[in-house]
Amino acid sequence: MTTTLNHKIFVTEQIPQSGRGRLPDGSTRMWSPITSTLITGRRDAVLVDPPMTTHQATEVGDWIVASGHSLRQIYITHGHGDHWFGALPLLQRFPGVTVHATEGTAALMAEQNDPQFRAEFWDRVFPGQLPVGELEVSVVDQHGLEIDGTALIPVEVGHTDTDATTMLHVPETGLLVAGDVVYNGVHLYLTESGGVAGIDDWLAALDVAEALDPTVVIAG
Repeated sequence: MTTTLNHKIFVTEQIPQSGRGRLPDGSTRMWSPITSTLITGRRDAVLVDPPMTTHQATEVGDWIVASGHSLRQIYITHGHGDHWFGALPLLQRFPGVTVHATEGTAALMAEQNDPQFRAEFWDRVFPGQLPVGELEVSVVDQHGLEIDGTALIPVEVGHTDTDATTMLHVPETGLLVAGDVVYNGVHLYLTESGGVAGIDDWLAALDVAEALDPTVVIAG
């Protein structure tokens, strides 16, 4: 059977960070671009990794509307808030959408959304820019989700730039939405790497990605 699936990507622009000082050359610290992927079927669509700020979520929402497809599901590759905070306003704009994540990712999402952690980090770095609220997550296992009868499979790879990270694989098309397992053109986030063991785990995750023999790899 010929697949009906296609995909497109939206890459946010870099935005300045507040309250974290300047870089050694005197320039403003900038947050890395974020890639959101829309996997489309005949009529419906799955969004992988919404962006972070309310403004970014508005841009991605406009992009989804322009695609002509109906957003039905969202998949989160890992717990960092810059890959899912934008789901909050998107759910208001697109009622009835189901948000999926693995059990490990869902647990880290809850940690990122803890009021104390938000106050000490996210809301200091991006004051007044981030959506607020609780997000209901449907936990998925290794069987994942589907669109138009085609399987979208979570691939758990453990620690990369944080714990419990995943990629979303579409075996039928060879698409691999790699989240932050794979970076492209920006410096890796190494704060949580935990020394040599953390780097070794990340390298092993890249081996898993390569072994899937993807035809397209989308970096987060």
